[in-house]
Amino acid sequence: RYFGRTKVGFGAGYSRLKQPGTFTASLPHPFLPETIRTVPFEGADSKNSIWEFSAFALFSLLNTDKIGVAVGPMIGLSLGAMETLEDFDFNEESPYDAAHVTITNMTCVEDRFTEFSFGALLGLEYRLNEGLSLLFDFRAVYLNPKNATLGKRAYLLHLQPVLGIQYGF
Repeated sequence: RYFGRTKVGFGAGYSRLKQPGTFTASLPHPFLPETIRTVPFEGADSKNSIWEFSAFALFSLLNTDKIGVAVGPMIGLSLGAMETLEDFDFNEESPYDAAHVTITNMTCVEDRFTEFSFGALLGLEYRLNEGLSLLFDFRAVYLNPKNATLGKRAYLLHLQPVLGIQYGF
């Protein structure tokens, strides 16, 4: 909705990130005291999903008959889930060095979160005629949900390019 040179709106979005986790286990040697073996391993694909509901205000920097450029703040509420490695088993063989350790039975836990998010929005508009426009929005959203399993916060910066069509009547 336009108010003079200011555009105010609401948005909703869903994003899903599916990526394997990379971990490092520090395991004591079974026979040599004070000898630690460092074993890197990858976990299964963790499934992280986020629903984002936001409100924004765009302030016009450039506005001609055909082109509009605007920037502004965005605030939102994010609902999501993060998978975290909770536990694993390992098997080891002689000579008991890091290369002979096999990680097995990885157990993941899902942590749900509800957090406020903040961001900025850059909007580019190309007007085809009086009521129809092509839009390109670039959103940068900062979110830091707390992971209950780890007891720490995840610092996420989500960059979202958005293409769209706007019809005004």
